Amino acid sequence: HYSRHGVDGIEEYLDLASVEGGYRFVRLNPRYPREETLSILRQEILECTSQSQTDFPITVSWLNDKLAFYAIPASFALAKSKSFQSGRVYGMDISSGAAVAALLFEDHDCSNTGRIARTKEESSTISAASSAMRVLDLCCSPGLKLCAIADCLRDVAESTVVGVDVNESRMSLCRRIVKKYQID
Repeated sequence: HYSRHGVDGIEEYLDLASVEGGYRFVRLNPRYPREETLSILRQEILECTSQSQTDFPITVSWLNDKLAFYAIPASFALAKSKSFQSGRVYGMDISSGAAVAALLFEDHDCSNTGRIARTKEESSTISAASSAMRVLDLCCSPGLKLCAIADCLRDVAESTVVGVDVNESRMSLCRRIVKKYQID
């Protein structure tokens, strides 16, 4: 089913289920150097988990690289980590990342009409887009998809991302997350 729909690398993703204790996902904040953030995160995981889990973080290869998703052990106390507290990494569910990828990247668009990228080569470089986008995120709280969309579109001139929510406390949470991750 997956290969028929152009999803490569899903076996690697499914193999993560065999990790003792399971796994969770993070997305790297593009405002920090990727290799530096990965090094910090790797060291934190190494210090806090068993030796059998030293291969983390693991790239989620079936999602567009621009989203920078990685699998980490579920046993890792992400909220207590410096990489999370400093805003270097987002704790984000993989299904939310897949939704953003389907919205923005042709290689994740089943209709194959293309949104941002026009070819497979361009799919990892959003700045190749020819026109600005306006995205309205309804029920945007807590704001992680909103941040992911804004991150992906930050190099696309004149693009706008707007988030709204019906509840003021939920909107307040979204504002705090947008501020933490330096979304402008």
